[in-house]
Amino acid sequence: MTDTAANEPIVDHQRGPHTQSYWDFCPEPGTKVGIPVSLRKILQIAVIGSGLVAGASTIVGPPSLAAGSTLTWAAPVRVDYQPPFAGELVSGVSCPDTGLCVAVGGNSVMTSTHPTGGASAWAAAIVPGTNNSLDSVSCPNSNLCVAVGTGTAISTDPTGGASAWTVTRAVDPATVVTGVSCPSSSLCVAVDGSGHVVTSNNPTAGAPAWTVNDVDGTNPLNGVSCLTSGLCVAVDEDGSVITSANPTGGASAWAVTHVDGSNSLTGC
Repeated sequence: MTDTAANEPIVDHQRGPHTQSYWDFCPEPGTKVGIPVSLRKILQIAVIGSGLVAGASTIVGPPSLAAGSTLTWAAPVRVDYQPPFAGELVSGVSCPDTGLCVAVGGNSVMTSTHPTGGASAWAAAIVPGTNNSLDSVSCPNSNLCVAVGTGTAISTDPTGGASAWTVTRAVDPATVVTGVSCPSSSLCVAVDGSGHVVTSNNPTAGAPAWTVNDVDGTNPLNGVSCLTSGLCVAVDEDGSVITSANPTGGASAWAVTHVDGSNSLTGC
């Protein structure tokens, strides 16, 4: 196989189960995945039901598989191919259902209502005011997406183009927001590079609706995942997990547990 967009050879990786983030991809046992040899500095790969968004490409799998059959993924498809988007590093993706996927990278947002439909099924838009850095996105449903980085971009119509996104730096102006998780429209939890958790029960209400709490000293937080309003887990650069059963309860509602030496935990 070859990746026609990058003209790079594709290799198959077949290894054991592993939680994915950073420059590596470990699929489930028996999975065959085509990935460029250079990996293009893939920062994050997220399973989206029947497809994946990886780096600057989309890896699309078959829509259905018989029970017990081997999962085989197609070669990556570049989705930011249109000028002036070509070459953007795609660093985050969120798919609230099979009819919507939203990816971010640089100052761009890429959306699709048919994510397994190839490159032509994706539309890219430059979101002004983000200073070329959107690193993570979370969409609890098709009516709300929150993207974070050097700015925070929020949309209630994520496929509506650049004008459908509102950008502010006032949510957490002192540092870069590195990750976000919104389990519902009434709760978003973000983390930043200075040990802060940033929460909101009304994420579309502007900067005053967001609260910043120092939960991990000066350790950069790299990612966060919230299953419900009753469980959020974040990870940091110092091998710790930071957990809360009441994420909007202030700094005291978060507990830091050291689990992995001095190794940086990069995704959750």
